[in-house]
Amino acid sequence: MAIPEYQFPPIESYQPKKGYQTGTVEEFYLRYAGKTYDEIVGEKGYDKFNQPNGPNLRYVEDPLRSGYFLDMRHVLIIGRYGQIAGAALEMVQMLSKQTRKSAMDPQDFYSNSVGERFYLLYGHLLKNNPSKFASYFRSYIKNQKYRSAPIENIFMEINLKAY
Repeated sequence: MAIPEYQFPPIESYQPKKGYQTGTVEEFYLRYAGKTYDEIVGEKGYDKFNQPNGPNLRYVEDPLRSGYFLDMRHVLIIGRYGQIAGAALEMVQMLSKQTRKSAMDPQDFYSNSVGERFYLLYGHLLKNNPSKFASYFRSYIKNQKYRSAPIENIFMEINLKAY
């Protein structure tokens, strides 16, 4: 019995939601260069649970996947905690009528995975250089090897470039 090939959701699932600012990686870099993680994620303030609402520039076009947009709130905030935490959050959203409509969004899972990998590769560098967040993110997001090669193969390369 053949295993059916996985069908990715249609590209429309990865488009920006209406009413939010969109931009390119370069626009993200220019807007947030020199700012720390906390300054970026707290730009839109905090919700009633004291969680950051993310940056004003909410959706950034993925430079390596034409037509795909990253939800920067998920990349920056949820990605930092990893894909398992992101999946758990999506399941919690399913329990509430107010949040059910946005639960299990393919774009959220995609953005979480991009963010998780960024933090695995650059998190330790950000501790020593917190104002280089936008610079590190730009280097990562535009580099196919950094986004797809086994982490152990590129970890040392990133560390050598950082110093």
